[in-house]
Amino acid sequence: MDRPISTPYRKKWKWGIILLVLIFLAGYGLVFIKQDGGAVMRVNADRLIIAEVRLEEFQESISLLGQVQSLRSVYLDLVQGGIVEERYVEEGTILKTGDPIVRLSNTQLLLDIMYRQSQLFDQMNNLHYLKISAEQNRMAQLNDILDLNRQVTKAERQKNTQEQLSVRHLIPVREFEDFMTDYDYLVAKRKMAVESFHRDSVFRVDQIEQLTVSLEYMERNLELARKNLNDLVVRAPMDGQLTSLKAEIGESMAPGARIGQIDLLEQFKVRADIDEYYISRIKKGQSARIRFDSSSYRLVIERIFPEVRSGKFQVDLQFVGEFPRGIRRGQSMHIDLLMGDRRTRSEEHTSELQSHHPI
Repeated sequence: MDRPISTPYRKKWKWGIILLVLIFLAGYGLVFIKQDGGAVMRVNADRLIIAEVRLEEFQESISLLGQVQSLRSVYLDLVQGGIVEERYVEEGTILKTGDPIVRLSNTQLLLDIMYRQSQLFDQMNNLHYLKISAEQNRMAQLNDILDLNRQVTKAERQKNTQEQLSVRHLIPVREFEDFMTDYDYLVAKRKMAVESFHRDSVFRVDQIEQLTVSLEYMERNLELARKNLNDLVVRAPMDGQLTSLKAEIGESMAPGARIGQIDLLEQFKVRADIDEYYISRIKKGQSARIRFDSSSYRLVIERIFPEVRSGKFQVDLQFVGEFPRGIRRGQSMHIDLLMGDRRTRSEEHTSELQSHHPI
């Protein structure tokens, strides 16, 4: 007799799992077919720009970030050190040439000037006394020469008489010889006095000239010391804006210390960092562009700093023609640096396209 065979419970679960997997695969395949096998991005039609593809010139450029700097800056370095006594202006002040900025005090410099003045006065007194002594000595020598001339003149008159008497044998020979000895002595003494007068005159002139030169040298040194005293007041070397000032009242400053900077107004340059990858392609005179207030301005590379730091080197760019009004020192600007010649690049690009797609 036949009897029904019941399906085991676990076989029913097996066929159920297979059915669920088939349903999942069928759903996934349907989604894949609808997406045409790729990703889909939905974009509004009004945001699409459609244009004809054309072959035109190509200009390669790189984008840089530059910082506006003054075309000419002057640093304020102290010639003389000292203690800051007074600040006449503050940072940002517009200065004219010669305007005072700070005043220093230097006690050692004042003492040095006083010492030099004392030396100068002593030298002036020495020169004065030397001139007086020289004149007195000159007058005394001239007086001696005059006296000797008088004696020689009288002896010459006596000589004539003594010669006549000696010829006539009216006086002893010994007396005549003694007279001639005295006469020759007077003549020789007068000659020596005249020669000594000339030598002393030359010596006095040389001595006075040396003291005069020494006095002039000391006067120049004193003038230089006084100029150093004037340098304790730091003044603006040119017209411009005082962009920095580091000198507080009571602060001690050493000679050569940099206390500030003055920038020339309304003349600027831009300094930019460039990746060292482009260092062989950057040349002086290379063009660049910036946009400022909806206008475009042209620049050229004026200076290249070849030193590489942290993988970058720097260049200075100057404006050609008109420069943007309203820019300020320290302002950052985006620069498009043009690389290569436009025509050459276009011809190379055209040749490359023609080689891949010959007509």
